[in-house]
Amino acid sequence: SLKFPHSEAWTNVPVAARLAERFGLETTLDNDVQAATLAEFRYGAARGVESFLYFHVGHGIRLGVVLNGAVFHGVHGRAGELGHTVVEENGPLCYCGNNGCLESYASPRALVAQAREAMQKGVESSIASFAGGDPSAITIDAILSAAAAGDRLAVNLIERVGMHIGRVMANLANLFDPALFVLAGRLTKSEGPLVESVDRAFRRIAMPAARDSVEIRRTAFPGGTCSRGAATLVFDRMFERLSLE
Repeated sequence: SLKFPHSEAWTNVPVAARLAERFGLETTLDNDVQAATLAEFRYGAARGVESFLYFHVGHGIRLGVVLNGAVFHGVHGRAGELGHTVVEENGPLCYCGNNGCLESYASPRALVAQAREAMQKGVESSIASFAGGDPSAITIDAILSAAAAGDRLAVNLIERVGMHIGRVMANLANLFDPALFVLAGRLTKSEGPLVESVDRAFRRIAMPAARDSVEIRRTAFPGGTCSRGAATLVFDRMFERLSLE
């Protein structure tokens, strides 16, 4: 791997070669979200769907693309870096160095920063009570718990994230004409204001044809899509070899 976000020491590390040497097994390496996309395609929410987009909102925001029955990787294997799409040029500084990336508005990290900033400005909220009463210890889980309990700030923050995601999904629908979006990642594990806000924004902004035909589903594997995708990579490689023998 050339580089890992937030792990500057891991640069130009030959992960596959190191693992193969350590365990004495042939190793296949792929991006985690692309592997998860493969799992949804083979066994999950997109089984039987030939063209769909896998929208992952985790530590970052990534896109998996399946077109005509095949996962699209791009020339250098970097397809799907959706989180660093600039949605507002004068927006917050992103860790990639640009201003106004989608991740700086709609990732769990951004949501925590927005909650802390609002509370520092005096906005009343119960979010801190879900983090042991310490505003500096707020996590995305505390915000989601507060939203589930009806906290106004938490709900508003999550709905705003959904608006950003729904808007981007509408643009992607116009670009790729998919049959389906699969929502995955920490923010989409349960029904609630985020998924509702995403759907609302998408239906409002998308072109009429996409608005009326594109389906939005949550992942079939909220606890471990990537591991299933990794196993699928191994099986695919095995079956490819058997077919050549």
